[in-house]
Amino acid sequence: MLRKLVVILIRMFADFMAVVAAFGLGLVAYHVLAIGEHDPRILPYVYLALFAGAVYAAIFRWMGLYAPGRSSLSIAEVKRLFAGYAAGALILTGAAFFSRIGQLHPPSRLVLLYSLVLTFPLLRLERFVLRGLAVWLHKRLGEARTAMIVGEGDVAQQLRRALERSASPKYRILEPADAGSTREAPVLDGIRRIAESNAIDMLLVADQALSHDEMFELQRYCEDNGIEFSYVPDLFEFITHDIKITELDGIPLIKRRVRGRRRAYLVAKRIFDVVFSSIALIVLSPLFLFLAIAIKRSSPGPVFFSHERVGHNGRRFRLFKFRTMKAGIDPYAPSPKNSDDPRIIRAGRFIRRKSLDELPQLYNILKGDMSVVGPRPEMPFIVETYTPAHRARLHVRPGLTGVWQISAHRASDIHDVMDYDVYYVENQSFVLDMLIIFETLFYFLSGRGAC
Repeated sequence: MLRKLVVILIRMFADFMAVVAAFGLGLVAYHVLAIGEHDPRILPYVYLALFAGAVYAAIFRWMGLYAPGRSSLSIAEVKRLFAGYAAGALILTGAAFFSRIGQLHPPSRLVLLYSLVLTFPLLRLERFVLRGLAVWLHKRLGEARTAMIVGEGDVAQQLRRALERSASPKYRILEPADAGSTREAPVLDGIRRIAESNAIDMLLVADQALSHDEMFELQRYCEDNGIEFSYVPDLFEFITHDIKITELDGIPLIKRRVRGRRRAYLVAKRIFDVVFSSIALIVLSPLFLFLAIAIKRSSPGPVFFSHERVGHNGRRFRLFKFRTMKAGIDPYAPSPKNSDDPRIIRAGRFIRRKSLDELPQLYNILKGDMSVVGPRPEMPFIVETYTPAHRARLHVRPGLTGVWQISAHRASDIHDVMDYDVYYVENQSFVLDMLIIFETLFYFLSGRGAC
């Protein structure tokens, strides 16, 4: 308990200092730009920065942004961070407005404007650095938690992959050789036998064949022995993210929210796609020429390559990329996992590392085959293996960037982590699109890309 409190206080202090730094930089920008009447005071802006830091720390605490644990869907956390940022901006703007009415000689509105513009990027940067530091420390100092999965189906395998991908905390997963068979009757006896020789920190149940009595016994056993208990409901693929838990006369109900297709959003999204892709193609044309020359000098063959992908409502189209591999390579072969793959040409290593090979898809966006933000378009033979739940990603236009591309698991094949696309389909909005574009730019500037 004390450790959790210390972690929360550290995270609150880090956010507080990020906001104070943003307001400090806002004051510097105010003096450097010197627009309008100049306010030579310093102390009021110190008080403003401290007040803003306290406001944001309190808002984030109230919104649960310091709660332990972190979803692999980092965009969900960024979305909540932005909501908290917007709430804080409204409070600070309102406070400045009312102080002006009361003739309290408030700080300059320009300082507030500059500071608020800088606050969200600095908060995002601070949390990115703090997260990286936490992972680094945990790898070197933290002990791996021991997890055991009850079940052997597809859902159990998904849980296993999720635990293996986790960087903080790290998990040691009990293998069948360690755990033995857990389907002996009764199941609890098998768990007890395993726990005698293995200190289990977490038990995850993904076996839909267990009876309610067996589930209750496992839950009570874990509760009595300090083991964290979790289970996957049998409607896992149906409920996904967009659910609400309600009750009817004490009976718990899982309700899935149904979001209508908002025409205004779809029109605004298409207008943004056309404007963005048109401007980007013009502005980036010198870069296109440079990359084309680099590709030609590195390897004989065409500058671009294209292959068939599946788009909105299952419609097929030709997707364009800069060629980064030797000519004649099967376009449907598995993608290289590292930059040492002999198929990659010399210029291709840099192009792939910076994800510049995707830029020709701006033409696909202009044509209407794709959108700036959306699920990645998949190859036809992969789409044929989709479950009904996975086919939901075909309800929207595929995108140049999306939730998966800015996730910690972008090195994994997208068809292995469909959760990201399902999340986007169920939560799409113009604000989410802008946040994903912001995160994409953030990841690009931080040097993250493909191999």
